[in-house]
Amino acid sequence: MAAIPHGRRIRLVFTPPPAGTARVHRLPPGEAPPAPGTPVDPERLGVLVPSMGPGLAVDVMPAAVITEYVVVTVRGSAVAGASAEIVVLPPIRDLEAADGRLRWTWPPGCTEVVAMVRADAAPTGPEDPQAARRKVTNTRYEIDGGLLLTEATPLHVALFSCTRSAGRLHVASEAPASARIQIS
Repeated sequence: MAAIPHGRRIRLVFTPPPAGTARVHRLPPGEAPPAPGTPVDPERLGVLVPSMGPGLAVDVMPAAVITEYVVVTVRGSAVAGASAEIVVLPPIRDLEAADGRLRWTWPPGCTEVVAMVRADAAPTGPEDPQAARRKVTNTRYEIDGGLLLTEATPLHVALFSCTRSAGRLHVASEAPASARIQIS
């Protein structure tokens, strides 16, 4: 399943099951999604997200930092399927390129950033399969005086703020214009 920000809404796109009915649930805050294939009780999985048709559900943009979703297939019993998350974090600001490095203003509390880099087009998100992915810590950033650019130009770069919860890295779902740059 993919959770795609779309204005003030989230588009939850998934492959419909060959049999049964698929439903998307927004999990309660702090609850991890069940493993795919696990029998579940849909009544305990949080809010049912409105379906817009086969393979698509649409939710409002959550206010929580981390919101998890899971697809449940019901065919007699209910079984957990794919899951996805939306991560809403303060963005990187003041991104600029100079002297072969990227420099920016870190949001308060942010200690890690994921940089997505493409030569042909702007990265579509933090999981863009066509982009190279680099994780940068604030310590490495300080030591290097920014993020060293080793790729040939032209480049399109998008920076995604990160947070850790229960030892797991969560990457912001969006990088606004203040966290994107094109380098010729």
